[in-house]
Amino acid sequence: MFPVALAVPDGAEPRWRDLIRSVRRQLRAVPGNGFGFGALRYLGSPAARQRLATAGPGPQIGFNYLGQWEGGAQDAGAKGPGRGLYRAVHGSIGQAYDPADPGAHLLEVVGAVQNGQLGFSWLYQPDRHHQATVQTVADDFAEALRGIARDCRGPR
Repeated sequence: MFPVALAVPDGAEPRWRDLIRSVRRQLRAVPGNGFGFGALRYLGSPAARQRLATAGPGPQIGFNYLGQWEGGAQDAGAKGPGRGLYRAVHGSIGQAYDPADPGAHLLEVVGAVQNGQLGFSWLYQPDRHHQATVQTVADDFAEALRGIARDCRGPR
């Protein structure tokens, strides 16, 4: 994990395709894909470690896309899904956690493609967020994904 600030255009609503390209360019511009940030926290000079330790709270929102698990790239060259050199077995994404553990984030979104379906789990702290609030954000997120799909199917 590393901090990143993304610039998005103000004013007129951009096409999803353009917005995604802009974010992709900005993320690719992060030196070393942010790899050095975590290392500096533990291996940097004492002054660098102190600056990072007192830089403020860690990320409040975690987003983890786990990828596509059946019939994806890991099965490339195999004769059908699950016949590659290794397989992954997942139950309900995001459901295997200790309810007593508040987690590292106020809100965590975990997603993956399983059985041809894109799905997300929303983990939150009920003492900090109302279920209706998280449901509203999740619904807006789902509508944004539908908008992305419509834009990508449209004319370029």
